[in-house]
Amino acid sequence: MGFVDIELTGSDDIMSRLGILEKQSKAVALAAVSAGLGVLTSAAKQASPGTIRREVGKYIRSSGDMVTGRAGLMQFPRKGDGQSGPHGVYLDQGTKYIAARGFIGNALRGASGRARSAMKRAAERKIAKLATSK
Repeated sequence: MGFVDIELTGSDDIMSRLGILEKQSKAVALAAVSAGLGVLTSAAKQASPGTIRREVGKYIRSSGDMVTGRAGLMQFPRKGDGQSGPHGVYLDQGTKYIAARGFIGNALRGASGRARSAMKRAAERKIAKLATSK
């Protein structure tokens, strides 16, 4: 596990396959980050009480060769939202009247190991797919 078997004949074939992998490095990074964020988002949604799970999400940004992402609470209250606006941040982080529960942070810390392994598996699958394509 963790190895990709590639059968190559001739130096031109080797160089072309390595060139494909180099050109598609961003695709590998996107696949890995997306898989890890999916695990983290799922864990945060499961840990959220009531309708707060609708405020949990993820986003992925890519700039050049760097791919970053964030998972957790995505909706925050704004002035004028009223009673039905997003309120998960108040329960999770607390206010002077509400004690902080920290359920999102605990869920993300608990799922970080599973997220790392999901990222590794996704990167290996993407590399294997790119290595076998012509």
